[in-house]
Amino acid sequence: CKCGLVGSNIKLSRNIEKGSYVVEGTGIAIGSCPLDCDTAYYEVKVGKNPNDIRIGMIRFNKKNPCDLNITLDKLESESSAWYFKGLELKEGDVIGIHWDQTDLPMVSFTVNGEDTPSSSINRIRPAQEIFPAVSVINGSAEFVFEDKHFVFKPKNKKFSMIVCATSL
Repeated sequence: CKCGLVGSNIKLSRNIEKGSYVVEGTGIAIGSCPLDCDTAYYEVKVGKNPNDIRIGMIRFNKKNPCDLNITLDKLESESSAWYFKGLELKEGDVIGIHWDQTDLPMVSFTVNGEDTPSSSINRIRPAQEIFPAVSVINGSAEFVFEDKHFVFKPKNKKFSMIVCATSL
């Protein structure tokens, strides 16, 4: 997986050394592959303006795409976005996102390697066309999809980097 589509007010760059995709500006960036796999793990490093960063996933239909120029919280009411909530984030924090279609909770998060059960998401149905996503408002964040560049190991061996079956 790599960074896929972004809103028109997002500047996207690649940090080869860190194996990350730097997302800056205002809007949403999504991964290039849907979470079609049973389990997956990816990380997002919190950058500038941490109070206005949303980290999670989005339902994205290529034939009827949602607006990537808004933020994940604006799509939540339409059951089109799910994101980390519950703890105040700081610049430099690393959020681990654990996707698991084989067990509940379906999505769980870690902050700097520590489990945060209160931020878990029990169920996303249907689970098709779900993509990794991050949104920022005048801020920045970094997507990391490759296991060799993860800052923290997933909380269980069943989680590993996203394997693309299809791509945007």
